[in-house]
Amino acid sequence: MKELTKNLTSKIHAKKTQMMIDDYRTWNDSAHYGAHTISNAKDHGTAHVSVLAPNGDAVSATSTINFYFGSGVVSENTGILLNNAMNDFGIPSTISYFGIPPSPNNYIAPGKRPLSSMVPSILVDSNDDVRMVIGASGGTKITTTVSQIIAKIIWMNQTVKEAVDAPRIHHQLFPPEMNYEYGVPKPVIDSLQKFGHVTSRYRVRGSVACVIFTENNTVYANADYRKGGDVYGLD
Repeated sequence: MKELTKNLTSKIHAKKTQMMIDDYRTWNDSAHYGAHTISNAKDHGTAHVSVLAPNGDAVSATSTINFYFGSGVVSENTGILLNNAMNDFGIPSTISYFGIPPSPNNYIAPGKRPLSSMVPSILVDSNDDVRMVIGASGGTKITTTVSQIIAKIIWMNQTVKEAVDAPRIHHQLFPPEMNYEYGVPKPVIDSLQKFGHVTSRYRVRGSVACVIFTENNTVYANADYRKGGDVYGLD
């Protein structure tokens, strides 16, 4: 895992990724972007909390039981609803609950954890001071949601509320389709289609984010309106 993280944050990896991007067209063949298998689809029973303490300590925690009611089994001894995270593993020659073929890298093995889209994140500045605490629920839409919000705040200078509330787009390679929320400007959709993207609008809400951002000794926070989140500050 350390080697993987090192590679993902290297300039060589960034350059290779840059070379896959064309400003004027897209490729609907996911192999162009280095994908060889299909990852697991979306989850349902996920929640996220972002915490920032007065002394600067931060916690970004995502939890899930996978489906809305997990395995649908309650322990007779404890009364605890059991998760069905094992469904996140790929099983050879078996189509998943969501109709998706398994990924060989995600087959069950002793001591192995299934692949997950969860990306609870803490961003720090050059002094190692916390600038942002962020995370989301929403299965495969988590990664695109978190990356879009970070980009909007850090690079586009949007407020936390603007960045979280803004309509989003999502592409996960499989299927080769660009999804977008209601509110994405039509000229943007038209441009994506000209590049070769197949587009469709979500009929249900996408990923749900929880963000804390600090700037000039002021803390800003926003919990996504898409799923009844909330923000609390304690003295």
